Amino acid sequence: ESKLGFITKQPEVYFSKNKIGLDFDGVTSDTYEVVTDGLKNIFNIEIIPTDIREWHYVRDVARTRGFGESDAEKAEQYLWYDINYLNTAKPKEGLLDIWNWFVNHGIFPPIVTSRMSKYRASTLEWCFEKLPGFKESQLVIQTNSEMPGDIFKAFMINKLGLNVFIEDWPGQAKNILDYTDAQVILLSN
Repeated sequence: ESKLGFITKQPEVYFSKNKIGLDFDGVTSDTYEVVTDGLKNIFNIEIIPTDIREWHYVRDVARTRGFGESDAEKAEQYLWYDINYLNTAKPKEGLLDIWNWFVNHGIFPPIVTSRMSKYRASTLEWCFEKLPGFKESQLVIQTNSEMPGDIFKAFMINKLGLNVFIEDWPGQAKNILDYTDAQVILLSN
């Protein structure tokens, strides 16, 4: 073990001392890739996944392309949450190697997502289909629409006793750092 105390060449040792959690979109599921493809197909625009910097990006693009509020919301709901569309998303590159290592070592990290509970069924279906050994109890999904998603994540990270969290959204990562004692691993494209 290193002098830093948290770096080790023995992951079994590290994860025996540190409880890890994962975000869903952009960490577990490569959702941004399919949302980007959908935006290209529906709106005929050139875009890459890193262009999506706001959660309501799809809705905003739809509005600029002449969609009314209701239709813009429907486009957003379809691209982010429709199970038939969501199921085309692959696990994030490299995730299955890490996931299988966890499962083979008896580690079942929670997936803490700020997706709303009305999307629980579609998110669970994706997880069961794509993540070998996934257990329903691993999915922690937001149930209170009054609480901002990043605050929900921080609250659940504290409640679950997680001290390592993998996140892809810088704003949410910052709030997790501000409101928890967890180390944050920030993924970036």
